[in-house]
Amino acid sequence: PRDLDHLPDAPILHLHWLRPLLYHPTSTLKTFRRMVWYAVHHLQRWKRRGKLVLTLHNLYDHERPLQPRWIQFAEHQARKRLARLVDGWIFHCPPPGGSWIPPDPGPSMVHPHPSLHPAYPPPPSREEARRLLQLPTDPLLVLVFGAIRPYKTLLPWIRAFLQTRAAKNGEAILLIAGRCQLPGGCTHLARPGILVHPEFIPPEQVPVYFAASDLVLVPQRHSMTSGILSTAMGYARPVVAVHTGCNPFARKSPGVFLVSETTPTAYRHMLDHVLQMDRPQLNMLGTANQRFIEAWTWDTFARATDQLYHEVLTGGSPR
Repeated sequence: PRDLDHLPDAPILHLHWLRPLLYHPTSTLKTFRRMVWYAVHHLQRWKRRGKLVLTLHNLYDHERPLQPRWIQFAEHQARKRLARLVDGWIFHCPPPGGSWIPPDPGPSMVHPHPSLHPAYPPPPSREEARRLLQLPTDPLLVLVFGAIRPYKTLLPWIRAFLQTRAAKNGEAILLIAGRCQLPGGCTHLARPGILVHPEFIPPEQVPVYFAASDLVLVPQRHSMTSGILSTAMGYARPVVAVHTGCNPFARKSPGVFLVSETTPTAYRHMLDHVLQMDRPQLNMLGTANQRFIEAWTWDTFARATDQLYHEVLTGGSPR
């Protein structure tokens, strides 16, 4: 939080993630101190110099469910106090009621999270991608992409996938790719039919992984937004995810499948349903996803953000 005091003068401070302000990397007691006083104090000092805009990526920190109850309570109270300092809000979907967000937040905009795929090199063909990753050509491949962290609760999905795979006579592969951040490592996730690439995936390799896949699984249960979901849509891949946060907005596309119940049985029924489709069907659904997400580009996002900045600084309506 004290880094805020050393930022150069600017008319707007735009925050994306509150974790660096609220969570100390090693000390629970210092985290508590940040939450009850330190973070708000330093943001109040910033407010003497400019306006504050917040992009709401998550209602709470990803790992909040794993924290002690008193830390969970402290984070909620800290976010309520921080919300009073915000002059402008960026939401990726209409915010839920009953949270720490004010019922009438003032200047705000709603824009779905655009796909990140334009930032990466063009993807290879599926066949070339599988050759590069040394993967078999024929089986359907389900991809879980991104840092392997506790909040993603992968084990129930793995059990569901193994049951679905057995029913398909082993004609499917689950590939989990991303830097391992589980306390005990990630080797225990690998088993027949499940491959784990537990290392950081460099940018030039990102399109290779999506190109190799037939379906992308977004497993987390508590996230507000997912850049992986929109990026999978940008790469023309169908998506299975949990009915949470902003995911229901993407369900307007026929290639997004949302699970309402977070149980292994519900997970298996969903995987059974999607993986009984053949590759041409999955490709068609992926193409529908791509058309849907292309309506929400970084250009439209930038223009809407510029309008919000203008409203925050002038107190007038967007241009």
